[in-house]
Amino acid sequence: NSGVDTKWIELRDLLRSDRLLFGVLLASSLFWFLGSLVQMIVFALGEQMQLKETGTALLFVSTSIGIGVGCAIAGFLSKNRVNFGFVRFGAWGIFVSFAALSLLGANWSGFAGMDRDTTEWIIRATFLVQGVFCGFFIVPLQVCLQSRPPKDLKGRMIGTMNLINWMAIFLSAP
Repeated sequence: NSGVDTKWIELRDLLRSDRLLFGVLLASSLFWFLGSLVQMIVFALGEQMQLKETGTALLFVSTSIGIGVGCAIAGFLSKNRVNFGFVRFGAWGIFVSFAALSLLGANWSGFAGMDRDTTEWIIRATFLVQGVFCGFFIVPLQVCLQSRPPKDLKGRMIGTMNLINWMAIFLSAP
């Protein structure tokens, strides 16, 4: 029983001493916190746009496909290294896509003279692009969290990451 306690203490001490690992853990949880908020935003946007369930689902699908593409590209381009430049690139892309979505969502009925259907397609494309940036953001964080801890603490680190991420998702609920 004390062996289990010792490993958790070792992980706590590792997170206290390794500021990079601790920061990556916090950034990962922030990602999941915002991801949960995006789900609520998509529902609200779909309602505001008076989309049927299928239309709202297509917004989610766009984001999901984008995340998959972004993860694949980031994984390929990183060439088995942790590249924190991708995190910064992804963060800026997420920020810009949120700004674009706020402009588009506020004017969904005809942004800049476009008809409603065209605006809806542009919003879907923006969610797709946002997903790509999300992939760029999260891949280096996940790789760092899985590769940086010592071998005997990797499983506990992944478990801790999952716990903290789920806590962030829980805290994002209204």
